Amino acid sequence: MKKYILAVDDNTQNFNRHNSTWENHGIIPIRVASMQEAVEKLAEKEFIFIGINGDSINYKPILSLVRGMTLSPVCVFVSSYSFKEHIDAIQNGADYYIQRQLDSEETTKWNVVIIHRFFERNHYKKLQHKFISYNNVLICPIHRKVFIMDREIILTRKEFDLLYLLMTEHKRVFTYEHIFKNVWGEDYIDVDKSALWNLVKRLRKKVNILSDKKEYIVNVHDIGYAFDY
Repeated sequence: MKKYILAVDDNTQNFNRHNSTWENHGIIPIRVASMQEAVEKLAEKEFIFIGINGDSINYKPILSLVRGMTLSPVCVFVSSYSFKEHIDAIQNGADYYIQRQLDSEETTKWNVVIIHRFFERNHYKKLQHKFISYNNVLICPIHRKVFIMDREIILTRKEFDLLYLLMTEHKRVFTYEHIFKNVWGEDYIDVDKSALWNLVKRLRKKVNILSDKKEYIVNVHDIGYAFDY
């Protein structure tokens, strides 16, 4: 999948100086000469980074509009730093206000780091919002944490994996074999059924201690286990 950055820069020479270094990182730069053109491009295509030449582009009036069109990092580059201009840029929607470096490779490397950091954080935020909540039990997979009635319970790795599996489809009966495959992985063939029985026993004790519900994890005879069956 091709990755594009948008350079808002009416200085063709300045753009060309950085062009090849971007391409060395597998990223295709596209240049526009005004903020209006930037808005038009953002309406057509997705960009992973927006860089603005703050020396020659009148970016302030339309910067907030650009900000509203993308979640990607927006950076204003200038030849000389001004704290007041820095504050104005941030208030209008820029993520960064940076004094430009002469070394195009160093500048590009910095930009690539910013891009990677943005996507890592964005991915992490998405994962954070993935949780399972049912009947006073809350599971946060990204943190491997379990809360019952707003109190955290500490589980071992296998205890967590078992509870998470059962809660992915509560009231569904998971067979013994399915549980062994998902909790023990490739080694499940050598695991005795008593290991599962002991695991369920420990998990039940931890889960039920904070709840007035008699049994969360139910055994379905000769088939397997279910959550709130």
